[in-house]
Amino acid sequence: TLEGILKKELGDKTFLFIQKEVASELGYDEMNRVNKNIEGAARFIELIYEKRYRIPTLEEIIEKITRLRNNGK
Repeated sequence: TLEGILKKELGDKTFLFIQKEVASELGYDEMNRVNKNIEGAARFIELIYEKRYRIPTLEEIIEKITRLRNNGK
């Protein structure tokens, strides 16, 4: 799952810190709502990169999709 990838690559402490920040920004009363909807997940990923972290697995997936799309043209 996306959540599993993020926890693995960020570490639990960083994952929970960013999740809490996003939940607060978006007014969620439950932190687990953050990665269960598009707004929360998008903001979570934005904050990862704003804070200068990286998610290599996600980047690799995006690169592969981009290559597939470009090869199909």
